[in-house]
Amino acid sequence: MKWPLEWWRDEKFWRDVASRALAGLIVVALTGLVALVSGLLNDPVYQSALFRLFGLIVVAVIWTPLSSRVISRVKQKRGMVALILTSLCSLGVLLGLLWIIGALTAPGT
Repeated sequence: MKWPLEWWRDEKFWRDVASRALAGLIVVALTGLVALVSGLLNDPVYQSALFRLFGLIVVAVIWTPLSSRVISRVKQKRGMVALILTSLCSLGVLLGLLWIIGALTAPGT
């Protein structure tokens, strides 16, 4: 019965133990996060806040860089189409930010 002692001394064994323990902790943390968010979505106050946070993420991650890219490409060409596209991109970012802070939401939501 030397194999338990061999495992105890083997570095690969402890790496495997640590990686499985870490994987278990990650699963538990993600499950807890999903439970927390789903619980918060049942409360109207938190629903509004979470939807605004989602809107902020959409504006920050998708719309703003896309607008920046369109504006930089359009500035090279100049003209009426460039002005219209630049205005639409800026208006989209502005409307997204206004929606996030609640200026466009109905009272009580």
